[in-house]
Amino acid sequence: MKPKQTYQELEKKAAFFQTLADNSYDWEMFVDLAGEIKYISPSCELISGYSANEFIENPKLLSQIIHQSDKEIVGDHFVRKLKNTAETISLAYRIITKNGDIKWIEHNCKKAFDKSNKNIGYSSSNRDITERQNEQNKLINTEKELTIAKEKAEESEAKFKQLSNLTFEGILLTQNGIASDINLSFSKMFGYTREEIIGKNLLKLLIKEEYHNMISQNIIKNYALPYEQYSVNF
Repeated sequence: MKPKQTYQELEKKAAFFQTLADNSYDWEMFVDLAGEIKYISPSCELISGYSANEFIENPKLLSQIIHQSDKEIVGDHFVRKLKNTAETISLAYRIITKNGDIKWIEHNCKKAFDKSNKNIGYSSSNRDITERQNEQNKLINTEKELTIAKEKAEESEAKFKQLSNLTFEGILLTQNGIASDINLSFSKMFGYTREEIIGKNLLKLLIKEEYHNMISQNIIKNYALPYEQYSVNF
């Protein structure tokens, strides 16, 4: 059976843990069931701009600094999660610092119990995640912009195809001599289906072999001369 710890030993242990909390970059806090702040670490000022004494003298300040857009989700979260659980819960939300800056904090909170397993309050730890959240928001915005750009490109492509299929002129898109797209008129003009054209070398497919060299030279010189093409009667 382990010997009972003396008051002095318990006091030393409490002082040790308080020293750890006092020197942590995280904002540590303990609030009793009446809402009175029993302990708050100095890092609260580093994160929020408000001193520990300001929070102790005005506990409502804890809710007052929550960003207006996040007040509802913070309130709903704590009512729902802390009501019947002893597990640690986490929530990220914004606060307005003393000098008016907006910061993101990661709030971890759980119920605190005494030796008889009676709930005596809540302990929490708040971490400044502003930089991480801003980078994440930038990534999300970039992904949204790429999605919008892709949708616009697809919309433009659809409009091009619709317009090109309405014209009587044959339209052909190529890349390095390989067909990437054609319109309906081009298909009718040469008698090939779209599937038969796409991905094919057009020089070999549509031009007689005796003209291959001339066409290649014309492409290099950036001009064209008349030449005979194959065509399928339909």
